[in-house]
Amino acid sequence: MFDNIKNILLYNSGGGLGDSLIVIPIFQWLKIKFNIQKIYYIQNGIDKHFENSLKDYDNGFVHTIDFLPQDFAFATLKRFKNYSHFKFGKQIVKSCDIKKFDLIIDTQTRINNSLIVKSIPHQYFISPSAKFILSNPKKLILNSKNICGRIFYYFEKVLNLQISIPAEINNLPKKYTDEASKLFEINNKYIGFSITGGHPSRKKEFSMETIINVANYFSSKNYVPTFLVEEKYSDRIKNIKQKVKNAYFPEHLANHFLRNPLLTIAIGKKLNSAISIDNGVMHMLGLAGTKTAVFFNKNSEKFAPINRSKLKIYSSYKNKNKKVEDLNSRDIINFVKDFI
Repeated sequence: MFDNIKNILLYNSGGGLGDSLIVIPIFQWLKIKFNIQKIYYIQNGIDKHFENSLKDYDNGFVHTIDFLPQDFAFATLKRFKNYSHFKFGKQIVKSCDIKKFDLIIDTQTRINNSLIVKSIPHQYFISPSAKFILSNPKKLILNSKNICGRIFYYFEKVLNLQISIPAEINNLPKKYTDEASKLFEINNKYIGFSITGGHPSRKKEFSMETIINVANYFSSKNYVPTFLVEEKYSDRIKNIKQKVKNAYFPEHLANHFLRNPLLTIAIGKKLNSAISIDNGVMHMLGLAGTKTAVFFNKNSEKFAPINRSKLKIYSSYKNKNKKVEDLNSRDIINFVKDFI
């Protein structure tokens, strides 16, 4: 089964940076399992991450197919015109100079979307839609796992093997690890803070007063509060520098040409631990193998990094619906102090 696999396509319906980062463990495993030199990738949204901010990942291992509509394969009654996306199948394989893909992996669960992705010429097809019944080979899997984990679980069941998931990023380019090493003192203890959310319509951030109090608490415990915050958040950065003792912003001191998610992952490897909300940096910390306390609103744990042994997850769904933005410093400190 899955013999002679040479061409693999992975479809990701998400358009955010975190959506691309979360599938890197799948890429890493597929490369080793099937001994392939390139993987084809369809990602919705304007920003094709493996063509820009992640272009250095594994020497360009990911080849993004980027001539498709931004909402490729999204088909609902409200988006009836998107059923025309069935016509793209032959164009996709032609653009890759092949007749069909040996394997297509669809990471999302909408049946209509999956049917469009399945129309792309292929030999094998994997999709968690309808509990993997649309897959070839078919396998009924009732367990609900996170986005990355359910794909590995399918392979385990179909191939009858136990997979050691490569949850941390492999082969991080040396220029990033060298740059990160310049930014940290060996004898200091660093605790990371990832506090900004990428999507303005989704409230999920700590209040500034709360995070300043938490950072000062750990500063008093001889940690260096290390903030992973983009420079565009200038007002927050200024506020933190004024009110947090020993606040540190390592990315702002790095070589400008190396400031991208791969550098953040390299920085994550230098941290003793971290506190993060649900955002792209959370996935970078996961790929770095950083011990991280992550705070989610609602029941969103399926979006967490796959390496759960390095995570402690707060979910408002399981904590009397007390949302992240309503937590005070004592709530956060009590949740993380036995973990950090």
